[in-house]
Amino acid sequence: MVAIETKDVSTKIEEINLLNDAIFKAIFRSKETREGVAKFLSRVTKVPELDIQNAHFFGGELIKTNSKEKTKISDVIISLENDILIVVEMNQHKHYNQFLKNASYAMRLFSELTPINTQTYPTIYLINIDNFRGLKTKKGISAFQFLNDEGESEFDNYKSIHIVIENILKDDYNGDEEIKKMITFLTTKNLTELRKKFKGERVYMRMVEKVEQLMEGPEMLGYYDLEEKQKWELESMKITGLLEGKVEGKIDNQREVLKNMLDSGFKKKTILKILNITDQEYKQLQN
Repeated sequence: MVAIETKDVSTKIEEINLLNDAIFKAIFRSKETREGVAKFLSRVTKVPELDIQNAHFFGGELIKTNSKEKTKISDVIISLENDILIVVEMNQHKHYNQFLKNASYAMRLFSELTPINTQTYPTIYLINIDNFRGLKTKKGISAFQFLNDEGESEFDNYKSIHIVIENILKDDYNGDEEIKKMITFLTTKNLTELRKKFKGERVYMRMVEKVEQLMEGPEMLGYYDLEEKQKWELESMKITGLLEGKVEGKIDNQREVLKNMLDSGFKKKTILKILNITDQEYKQLQN
């Protein structure tokens, strides 16, 4: 067996993945990046930029209504004083349940914010950032609402917006340049390249500085628990090419990866999710 030498996760690394779950959340919830995030979300939603800057940014579990209900977790929730809620979700995979889940979270938040016997309802924007290939739309941004057979909107207070990374990065994209700038920022894979691209741009250089802070260690300034730290470590392993065998689908390499993950203390449910294997396949690899 060949030993795999992993990098010290406390050391800053040059290769980055800003679409990684934990890092994305940290960037979008951070006060240091608030101006750039607010500019981006204002262009997407048409909500005034200053209103978003002054809003309350948070995320995490929604309150369960009963003991059998599954845990609901949103990536970023932004609550504005004028009864506006913006929910941002990073989608790494294409499957219907992901969109359904995100919509159910958003509507749950809507119902929790709506007082009983009120005639004034909050407005909620669900922003899906789609980081996968194969969507039918050729648009960079697609918006959805509840419509009747005549195309009339039944419920104007809910807007679901999909930002399709693949389409926005195409050369023929002719949409909002600020939106493309943020997507370009998030999809840049190297710190030096990130600095070069946004040199001289005050708002984005503050965001670059935040990324540099996040690269200094897996604790992410205290935002995340052990499981998130393990995900961060795994992402670092992916960046250095240590999981290429898994991508190729070789059983021997999967066994090697599984052993290293178990030795590193990864939880079983995290391993199942990352390797995209069933419980039975997990047992077979383990044996």
